[in-house]
Amino acid sequence: MLDPSPQQQQREQLSAQFVYDFKAVKPKQISAKRGEKVKIVNVRDGNATVTKENGVNGEVPTYFLELDHVPGETFAEQIDYRRNWYETVDGRNSADSTSTLMCTIDNSIDLMPLLSVNTDSSSYSSSLKKLHPQSAPVCIEELCDVTIKVNSTLTLSCAFHSNHPYTLIWRGPAISRKADFKIKIEENGESILTVPKCTSSDGGQYWVQATNDYGTSHTVAWITVVDVPHVPISIRYTTVEESGGVELKWQQPIKGNTKYVWYIVEYKCDEDSSSSCSAFCEASSNDYDIAADGLMHCSVLISDLKPKQYSFRVRAFNELFKGQPSHSLNFKPSIEMIRYAARNAFLKEYNTKVEYLDEKFFEYYTVGDVIGRGRFSLVKKAVCNTSNRRFAAKFLTRHPVSGVDLDEDHISKEIQTLNALRHSNIVSLHAAVKTTHDFVIVMKWINGPSILKYIAKLGYFNEEFVRNLIRDAFAALDYMHSFSMAHYDLKPEDLLVHLSKHSARLVLIDFGYSQYCCQSSAIPLSYQMNEFSSPEQYLHRSPTTKSDIWSIGVILFVLLCGELPFDSSNNELMRLSIISANLRIDSAKRFHLFSDSLKSFVKSILVLNIHERPTASDCLKSEWITQKVSCEEIQLDDR
Repeated sequence: MLDPSPQQQQREQLSAQFVYDFKAVKPKQISAKRGEKVKIVNVRDGNATVTKENGVNGEVPTYFLELDHVPGETFAEQIDYRRNWYETVDGRNSADSTSTLMCTIDNSIDLMPLLSVNTDSSSYSSSLKKLHPQSAPVCIEELCDVTIKVNSTLTLSCAFHSNHPYTLIWRGPAISRKADFKIKIEENGESILTVPKCTSSDGGQYWVQATNDYGTSHTVAWITVVDVPHVPISIRYTTVEESGGVELKWQQPIKGNTKYVWYIVEYKCDEDSSSSCSAFCEASSNDYDIAADGLMHCSVLISDLKPKQYSFRVRAFNELFKGQPSHSLNFKPSIEMIRYAARNAFLKEYNTKVEYLDEKFFEYYTVGDVIGRGRFSLVKKAVCNTSNRRFAAKFLTRHPVSGVDLDEDHISKEIQTLNALRHSNIVSLHAAVKTTHDFVIVMKWINGPSILKYIAKLGYFNEEFVRNLIRDAFAALDYMHSFSMAHYDLKPEDLLVHLSKHSARLVLIDFGYSQYCCQSSAIPLSYQMNEFSSPEQYLHRSPTTKSDIWSIGVILFVLLCGELPFDSSNNELMRLSIISANLRIDSAKRFHLFSDSLKSFVKSILVLNIHERPTASDCLKSEWITQKVSCEEIQLDDR
């Protein structure tokens, strides 16, 4: 170790300045900028302990320092001190600056040298020349690993320090293949390699070696030239009936010199298909939309399909490029497959256990006035305190004072039904709440009255208006019945008219007595027959979706004629008329005001034999529903 004598320390401290920027890479080291001045505390094994002007202490390699002032009262003392300084500096372990990266060079890469550069000690190294009188070159600026795009320019630079003339050799793939490159030596000793329009062949290991009479030093870097990934090939599909979808598979393409590659699956569906289509089918027929992206595996399951013609294609992309699309793969799921998948999804939701909220619900919602009443329920307005959105909250008492007690299983079934049904003409479930005294079913707010109250408020109607609302009802029933689910308690008050700025839409509510008709279940004991119940309901036969068709037929007749289609003077006569289908349709006063197609439609619905009664799907295809009908207004007083 070199220390100034006590007398010298009293007179002045040894000072130096950095001749290069230095970045700390080891513990106890400190970083500094070129020209920054420090005080030298001691020197050991090629490292100097220094104190910066801001008081920070640390170690730096001695060859980054140049002495500002050499202690000594006489020139001889200064020469003697400088000699001791050099000997101490040169005593460092030269192995510290020797890279071992060349031990891992891939033997398959030809690294023949193309250019050797002889250089002497320029002004760049003159300030350090005195520190290393007889030493090998030192790399003071190493090569850096680089990732670049194909066809872009590669620039690599490094710098060495040597007290003596040295030879500089560049090696690498671009040099081996004699590409169009340039090597430039700057005045400060920096060596720069430039390779324009790199190809994927230019990627690999680059090595620069500096050699003088006393040894060698080198630096190594790995260059990655990223290319466009190739097109995925061998695209194929397998139908997955459980989800109503298709599983696409493909082979991994050439990645483009990257470790990872991702995939995008694009699609388009036939524009000529029907208007009833999920959000997945909203892509233009001319443009592809994204079905799935960010995929790391060569397969994906696409579900929620409709019975339409689909075209799928796959792209690969890496961190720098998006590849070209593959050829299109056409697929059209069958109606049977779609129905099978929809049924499975419905049953999964229908059989899911209800998760209730507790009393904390009322901390976030304000419950208002009663807006409707049922046999065992009150419907109240509920407003979210944060969003001000309105909801309808159906309160069912857990222990009613009179009547039949509603057990939790019955209420859970209604909630499960609402949770499983997803249709624009069916009220949607928002939340389910269970308190000490009540079950609360929170549903979407319907902005409008029941269908009878709506027409009564208008004071008039026409066939087209009624047809549009009844068509909405059959659309909801067709959806429900496809899962063998019947509403089973349809009444005019269960058909609400949701009013928006430019249209009116019918919405079904109240699914407390809904039935899954594939089960051998009986009519609930709490069910009360009414004037809209079907003959088979009065006869206590197994539940069927055809009961809903009868109920809609009676509701439609009441809308048109303002009366029931059978004798309702007392309950017993009404019951007998219904179970025998003894109807008074043609004799109704105002039935003659309507079109023949409407009259035929009503008669086709109100038939006793359920096998002769049409399905909801049949009703949607009927002449009255599909053809143009009269828009002539009929005043309620004229009926």
